[in-house]
Amino acid sequence: MKKGHLPEGEQIYRSNVSFITFRGPEFLLVNLLQWPPDYWKFPQGGVNPEESPEQAVKREFQEELGTDKIKILGKSKITRKYAWRKPINIDNKLYVGQNQTFFLVEFLGDDSDIAIKDDEIRTFCWTTIFDLKRVINRRELDFRGYWETIRSVLKEQCDTLNSYGISVNTID
Repeated sequence: MKKGHLPEGEQIYRSNVSFITFRGPEFLLVNLLQWPPDYWKFPQGGVNPEESPEQAVKREFQEELGTDKIKILGKSKITRKYAWRKPINIDNKLYVGQNQTFFLVEFLGDDSDIAIKDDEIRTFCWTTIFDLKRVINRRELDFRGYWETIRSVLKEQCDTLNSYGISVNTID
């Protein structure tokens, strides 16, 4: 076994939820403190053992963005599993990466309702579906394949998004 590596059978991926959040025609993105200022993703967080993924979405939104003014509209069948560069110890478990479940979430508040967790998130922004690929399509860190997954989730949720006036047919 190489130093810093776990045997294949002992590799644990953390359960994670990512919330594709929108308000009107725009999508909410966050920039974490440990990232360069131009790296953006949808808000996300870990699922605790005693909670459902839906409960984790609500808890994480409250913890990271300081508000509960959301409505969960859908859960994607698409998941994304990715490894970190180095395993991370969380609650005395060594995780090698995350297995994400995606949710479509409508934000029901205003910007003034958002109070970011400033020890984790640098800032947030809103972007249109037209600029989404340009803003989140990265090949570095744990961003590899992120845009492709997000595009697939958006297309899967197109009926719901279309009912809110967001056309998914325009993304490539």
